[in-house]
Amino acid sequence: MKKFTTLVLAGFIAFGNLGTVYAAAPVAAPLTPTTFNTISFEDGEAVNWQVTGPNATKEVVTNSATQGVKALKVNMTARAQDAKNITKLIATPPAGTVWNIGAGNSLSASVTNPGTELIQLRATIKDTKGNSRMAYFSIAPGVSTDIVLDAEKLGTPGVSTQLWQGDGYSGKGVDPSCIKSIEFYFSENEAVVMKGVTSASYIIDNIKVVTPPEILTFPTTSFEAGETKWSVTGPTSKKEIVKTGAVDGVNALKVTATTRQTDWTKLTTLNIIPKGETWDMGTATMITAHVTNENDYLVQIRVNLKDASGNARMAYFSVPPKSNKEIVIDAERIGTPGVKNESWKGDGYNGTGVDKSALTKVEFFISEPEAAVMKGITSPSYIIDNIRAK
Repeated sequence: MKKFTTLVLAGFIAFGNLGTVYAAAPVAAPLTPTTFNTISFEDGEAVNWQVTGPNATKEVVTNSATQGVKALKVNMTARAQDAKNITKLIATPPAGTVWNIGAGNSLSASVTNPGTELIQLRATIKDTKGNSRMAYFSIAPGVSTDIVLDAEKLGTPGVSTQLWQGDGYSGKGVDPSCIKSIEFYFSENEAVVMKGVTSASYIIDNIKVVTPPEILTFPTTSFEAGETKWSVTGPTSKKEIVKTGAVDGVNALKVTATTRQTDWTKLTTLNIIPKGETWDMGTATMITAHVTNENDYLVQIRVNLKDASGNARMAYFSVPPKSNKEIVIDAERIGTPGVKNESWKGDGYNGTGVDKSALTKVEFFISEPEAAVMKGITSPSYIIDNIRAK
């Protein structure tokens, strides 16, 4: 009987407890996604950034600015032994928000190394899901460059990968829709990194989101009315729309270097891809162009190809006097992306193979500074038409 009474009382107590109301823990307000605004250290920018660390100093400077008139110089006056004391530039979104940089986009920053030693600058991106991704970049003394946290360096959200060669990365990929901080710093506590360097600086500017350029199908360039993408540049260049040599439509283009240059940066060039555009050859395997040489001397015409990854390839072709020729930049001359090889026989090539799905430059020119090429010719010219992928 006692046992039964005890169980009944316990039951009443239990049911009584069900009526007790407990206060719920407060639920944090959800963070609002916000667009990443460029950080360029100009007056009046509504951006949260700070430089931290006991050995850190900072100054806003005007040299090496690439966006506006100011940039930020960050100085590590001595190396920290403890990771928590590293000199860091930390940028965070406004209170109550997270950055959404957009899927497939990259983050970039313009960085200058004003010192006399190579530096390794690291960038760590953190999201609200606990993912943290570090990428590192080596910058030679006196060099200014854009460091880019592209899709590979940002990684796949939550997936841990690493690469410890070249400009590599480590850690869990971040979710681009909920970034909570970006940190730039030297790996001061790792003695083997920047070995022997006891103090260092970097100048940073124009921290921004980079959207991949729209990729366009490689169009035919035949210099007909209404075609606007091509351009001829060079201090002594001359261009004329002519009928001679036209094989597609009724027009062709005559290009003349009225005076040969000795400076490679001042060549007469025909560019068919506007700056900022990327062209895809699709299933085509070659680029062809119809070249007419109406002169009484042989013409050697060259073509520079460049892709979105920075690979650059040169091919060259000889066109006999008083003749025409379809020049063919085939698979061998386009090359394998990233693989460097060369051939200086016949119509040859040199440089690193390019990605035919992401061309950013197709540029025709004559090697004016090489006196042994077209020797004695002071005002070389050629006629070109029907530049296409096929």
